[in-house]
Amino acid sequence: MNRLEISKFLTVAIIILITLPSYSFYVSDTISIQDSILAKDSIFFKNINRKDGKNKWQKKQWRKANTARFAFYMSPRSKKVIRIMNLARLYGDDFARIYIEPIEKKSGYEKSLIKTLESQDDKKVLRPSFGLYMAALCHSWMSGFTGRTGHQGLETRIALFSPLSFSTYIGENCDYGNYKALDITLSLLIDKGVPGLGHRKNILSEDFYRTGVSSFFHIGYGTNSVADFSGPNFRDLICRLKPERQYFGLELSIAQISNRPFLNAGVTYLMNHQETAVAKITAQYKYGLFQNGLQGIELEMARGFMLGLKGNFLFGINTQTYFPIDKFNLFLQPKLTWFLPLNIFRGGFLYEIGNFEHPALYEISYGYNLGVYNATIQSVYKHQVTISRYVNLFGKNNTKIKRQRWNRLKK
Repeated sequence: MNRLEISKFLTVAIIILITLPSYSFYVSDTISIQDSILAKDSIFFKNINRKDGKNKWQKKQWRKANTARFAFYMSPRSKKVIRIMNLARLYGDDFARIYIEPIEKKSGYEKSLIKTLESQDDKKVLRPSFGLYMAALCHSWMSGFTGRTGHQGLETRIALFSPLSFSTYIGENCDYGNYKALDITLSLLIDKGVPGLGHRKNILSEDFYRTGVSSFFHIGYGTNSVADFSGPNFRDLICRLKPERQYFGLELSIAQISNRPFLNAGVTYLMNHQETAVAKITAQYKYGLFQNGLQGIELEMARGFMLGLKGNFLFGINTQTYFPIDKFNLFLQPKLTWFLPLNIFRGGFLYEIGNFEHPALYEISYGYNLGVYNATIQSVYKHQVTISRYVNLFGKNNTKIKRQRWNRLKK
């Protein structure tokens, strides 16, 4: 492979990674990931109809919960688990009436679940993720063959199947001894014998938006099922969800730092979700300083994470076109950016680092220009280093509302 083929391959790989779900190595302190272990002769649900109860749901409700119908890589049982979890998130009252209230001799766990389901606000549906499915698949296979229980290698599995995707919250539920999707989901929701009710909180948490489920044989319990959870990915934040923090501001930069630099100015839509996940969309006008009036426009989409001074990175794709040129031209630039949230003379301090309440970002980035169409402009270099400054104009913080809802769920 020559350099051009290698560069195009890396570009496609980065685009795929940008569209993957986002999760991180950090598990929320408020979310337990203990195991749900049931013996084969468990009688928790002997008074529940063993069918999935489809005839008791409206067709609209049943279809809305079926988000994994096109997840061809999952087994039918795994898809059913996701559907039942979504029914609990969307229709708490109906779920309690159909599945929990028919149980005879309810313990405190069943009663508390009914109370939680009836008092909760409707959540967003969980959507399938191939990366999370692969992480769950590896664990269910390893646990099944070795007879182990627990969450060994959770961070390694998440890092392996989505190395460039980060978010604040991840979670994992493991169930042993239940084969049918309804039994698996109900055992995790009731969470009998688990003081922290960690499985229930994982399933009903609004911090989670993506999931992957896998089931496999288990030496000790006959079968085991693993469900991994994470927050939303870039597409979710753009198309489906409202990020916890949204900002709109100006982007000023000097691009292609060399003997032929560009001055860039434009607007940026900046998103911060679950404290560490960062994404942005930027549109800029480019003006060449020593290039006979060469001008251009660019559109950049990037996502990344904020994990301290050494871990603030964005991975993005920058699309550029230049004029006045006789023919239409197009460049595609994979881009790596390190950024620093730095506020100067705010709140009585000389400077403040890491504050995303009033973000002011300083960025330095490297990009490699790939010619897509008529890309023969000599004054546009392949290697480009850019220094940028984001100036916030206004924003909206939705964090307080979400945390109030989460506190109600914990009660």
